[in-house]
Amino acid sequence: MSRRGAAALLFAGILALKLLLLALLGPLMAPDTPAYVEYATAIMADAGWRTRADLGATFAPNLVFRMMGFPLVVAGFKSLSASHWQWLFVGFQIVIAVLATCRLFVVLDRISGNRNLALGLAVAQATAINIAFDQFVLTDGLYLALMMFATCSIVEISLDRAVSTYRLFEISALFAGCFFLREATSTLILLWIPLLVIALSRAMSLRGAALVAALVVMPVFASQFAYKSWNQYRTGERFVTTSYQLVLLQPLVKAYRYDKAIFGGDELLDRVARQHVSRYHYDEAVVVGDALHREHGWNALHSAREIERRFWKAWREHPGAMLRATGDRLKFGYTMILVEPLSSVNFLVNWISAANNNAVSFGTLTRKTFKEGRIWYAPLWLFDLACRLASILILVSIMAGAAYLAWRIRTFATLPLALEALALTALAGGFIGAHVIVHLEERYMMPIVPVGLMVFAFLVRNRGALLEAWRGAPATVAT
Repeated sequence: MSRRGAAALLFAGILALKLLLLALLGPLMAPDTPAYVEYATAIMADAGWRTRADLGATFAPNLVFRMMGFPLVVAGFKSLSASHWQWLFVGFQIVIAVLATCRLFVVLDRISGNRNLALGLAVAQATAINIAFDQFVLTDGLYLALMMFATCSIVEISLDRAVSTYRLFEISALFAGCFFLREATSTLILLWIPLLVIALSRAMSLRGAALVAALVVMPVFASQFAYKSWNQYRTGERFVTTSYQLVLLQPLVKAYRYDKAIFGGDELLDRVARQHVSRYHYDEAVVVGDALHREHGWNALHSAREIERRFWKAWREHPGAMLRATGDRLKFGYTMILVEPLSSVNFLVNWISAANNNAVSFGTLTRKTFKEGRIWYAPLWLFDLACRLASILILVSIMAGAAYLAWRIRTFATLPLALEALALTALAGGFIGAHVIVHLEERYMMPIVPVGLMVFAFLVRNRGALLEAWRGAPATVAT
C-alpha cells in the first residue's frame, strides 16, 4: 500500500472510532470546563473583559487565572450554536487530532522505512489516553494536536534537509497558539530549541540555524510580553496568569507530609496552611488559597507571587521533602502510556459510570479471568497484557538506545537523525521533569508520546548499525 493510501485508511479508521465514541458518550465535561465556559460567556457578553479584570473579585478570578486562548475558541463555537456548541467543538477537535496522527504516521514511515511499523505506532498514539481527552471540552486535545504538528514539522526539516518560509511560519504559529492555550509553553518551548537547531543545521550553517531557531520561537516570547502588557492595562500589574496560586501550592501541600518545616514558619501562609492541611490533598490547597483571599484579603496576584516564592524556597531549604513528594507523582502505570488502548477505554468507562469503576482495568480482567473463572475475558486480558508489555519494551528500548547513542555519539554522529533522536529523548525527559516537580497527570504527558514513538522508529531503523557498533565494528555505521 502506498503511503498516501495507508494514511487515508488510518484517517478513516481512527476518525470512525473517535466519532463512534462521541456518538456513544457525547461531549464530556471536566471540573475545569465550567471555568472556561464562564470566561467564554464573559467574552461574548461585552467588551469589558478586554479592558478590566478584578484581581480581588474571587480567590481565582477566571479572567486572570486562565489563559484567554481556549475561552476564545469556546466563544467561537458558542457563537455558531448556543445549544450544540459542545458537539461542534469536540467534533472539530477530533478531526484535528486525527489529522495530527496522520501527520505523525507519515513522519514515522519516513523515519522507520517500515510502513507496517509506522501504522502500528500511529494507531498506538491515536488510541492512547488522548483518545479519551479528545472527547472532553478541555485544552488537552487541542494543545496536543498543535504540539504534534509543530514537532512533526521540525523533524520533516531534518528529513527533507530543506527549509521553507511556510514551514518556519507554521512552526512559529503553532507554538504561539500553544502559548495562548497554556502559559507554561513559554518555558517548555526551550526544550524544543535543540531539536529545532539540529534540524535547521541540516540545511544551513550551525550559526544560521541558531539564529533562525531564535526567530522561530520569538513569537512565543513576544506573545508573553504582549499578554503581560495587556494584563497591566487591565489590572495595573504585569503578569501572564495567576495560576501559580494553585499550581505551586499543591506540591507544597504534598511535601508537607514529609517535612512539617515546609509550613513551620510564622508567615501568614504557614499559619493558614497548618490550620487546613491534614490530608495533603489538592482540595486542601484550594481551601488554603481561598482562606488567604476570603479571610486575609490576598488578591490572586499577591497569592501567586508569594506562593511562587515559597515554592522555590522549599526546594532550596527542604529538597528532601520536595523530592519525596516528586517521587510520589511518578507511578509505574506511566510506563504504559505508549500503548494503552484498553486502559484508555477503562478511563472513559470510569468517567461516565461510577458504578462500572475499572470495569476493564488489568486488575479487573485478571480477577474475572483467573479468580472468577470467566474465561471469556481471557482474550481481553491477553490483549491488555500484550499492550502493556509492548509499551514497556518500547520505553526500555528508547531509554537504553538513547543512552547508548549518547555514549557513542562520536561513532553515531553521522548516522541520519541520530542527533535528532537524542534531542527528542532529552525533550521528552525534560518535559516530564518540568511537570513532575509541580504536578503530573497522564494527560499532561500526552505530547511526549509521539516524541517517544519517533525515537523508537529511529532505533528500529538503525538497529543493525547499533548492534554492529556494540559488537565492535563502528566503522560500518558511518554514512
